[in-house]
Amino acid sequence: MAQGKTFADVFDSIIDQPRRIIGLVAVLLCLCMAVVIGVFAVAAVLGIRRGQIQELQLSPTGAHVLVRAGDNDPGQYLLVVHPHGWQRVDVDVRANDTLRFASDGSVNVDLSGIMRVADNRQTLEAEIAQKEQLDRSSRDRAAVPERFYGKYLTPERRESITLLRRWTGPDGVLDETVPAGSFGGRVAKRVIPTERLGALIGAVIPRTKMAPDRSDAFRIGRRGEIVAPIDGTLWLSVNDVWDDDDAEYPGKFYDDNLGFYWVTLQTTRP
Repeated sequence: MAQGKTFADVFDSIIDQPRRIIGLVAVLLCLCMAVVIGVFAVAAVLGIRRGQIQELQLSPTGAHVLVRAGDNDPGQYLLVVHPHGWQRVDVDVRANDTLRFASDGSVNVDLSGIMRVADNRQTLEAEIAQKEQLDRSSRDRAAVPERFYGKYLTPERRESITLLRRWTGPDGVLDETVPAGSFGGRVAKRVIPTERLGALIGAVIPRTKMAPDRSDAFRIGRRGEIVAPIDGTLWLSVNDVWDDDDAEYPGKFYDDNLGFYWVTLQTTRP
């Protein structure tokens, strides 16, 4: 934002000029169309025909496509799950409904680690470029820092440009080694301590309840199936540290998560 201007000033300058209004509306429409086209494209890949789609919901917490043939027939959902805490996906279930999940996508639960690796790699490449006199404008594939990594990378520097917590799928982080600088005791503070970090998890809770507790959570992973224990609403999340000791801000460890999972859900009623 320009120095000395508030958001209201910028907004006023936009609405005062018709061309800017048209441009802003065009950008917003393009964004909406991109989301809708993306959802329909994924639905097509999953074998969901356009004529079957009865409902498309977009919200700050995610998006889902609802496919239902009738009140007693299976309901099929396409869900987009962010890794920032419990997400109510507005799928109402009844006790003894069977819920079958299939999921994919990628998340990373360590934004600070990504930033640290990126900074370390830039520092290393600047050093190599200076010492090897690399021309940054050259299109020669040999005029790049990685050509000289073998010369400059000690084991310590190699570790400094390698993610300790890599991107993971719905089954969670495979390597459960506690990275240097972290605390092993936080494993016991995950929503489900016995499950992997970053794994896709779910809960079915009463409609009157504000959010799930640890005791409500169950593992989903890449594929999962449960029988709903009660009438209620489905919630989804990823397995990460939940700080019960801080009642005002228990979800702080979800703030540095990136990515998303998409989930297909099929519900059948006995």
